[in-house]
Amino acid sequence: MIRFLLTTAIFVGLSAAEPPKTAPKDPALKNLPAAAEKIGENVWRYKDPQGKTWVYQRNPFGLSRTEEQEREERPAVAPVRTTRVVAEKGEEISFERDTPFGKSRWTKKKAELSDEERAALEDLRAPGSPNSKEAKK
Repeated sequence: MIRFLLTTAIFVGLSAAEPPKTAPKDPALKNLPAAAEKIGENVWRYKDPQGKTWVYQRNPFGLSRTEEQEREERPAVAPVRTTRVVAEKGEEISFERDTPFGKSRWTKKKAELSDEERAALEDLRAPGSPNSKEAKK
């Protein structure tokens, strides 16, 4: 019994230490043209002889091919601030944010504010902004 266990342990140890012979070739990429250029992780671009540009994207179900759309430049949109200042009491400032689960409220000291909280405080102090003290009156 001891010989059997020792022999089994040796064979298991040797088989686990042996590296794989070859890396398995990815069957999903067999339809990818050889001239396709990689533009991102799991994304390739290929221009066919007819002049159409195709984007190949690897997904859990294999490789998908879509025609590349012309991208139009859009002007940058200012981000919408979701954090609001509720009250300012000395060194402590109370904030509020709408979440899917209701309003979230918290209080922080001025020295510990994050960038988003500082921007909300500046909005409160800036005249003419929608969150300013004058706009709330």
